[in-house]
Amino acid sequence: MKNEPKLTLNIRSPALQKRGSNNGESLRKAAEVRKLHNETYDEAWARILAMKNSPRDDERLREVKRAMDEGKIGRDSQG
Repeated sequence: MKNEPKLTLNIRSPALQKRGSNNGESLRKAAEVRKLHNETYDEAWARILAMKNSPRDDERLREVKRAMDEGKIGRDSQG
């Protein structure tokens, strides 16, 4: 094992790459994404329920929200 080569993992994300002179736009988009990650529980549910969901999906989402409000299920804090 001592002579095995070291492995290197390079992860490239389009969100992290420079986009020429469009860096101001990239920064604005990054700020918007960051804002979404800081949204409150109620803001998140308002955004989710405002999406174009089918009537069945809307019903399912409201069931999940109700169960979360009642403490029957919780949110994954790692996601």
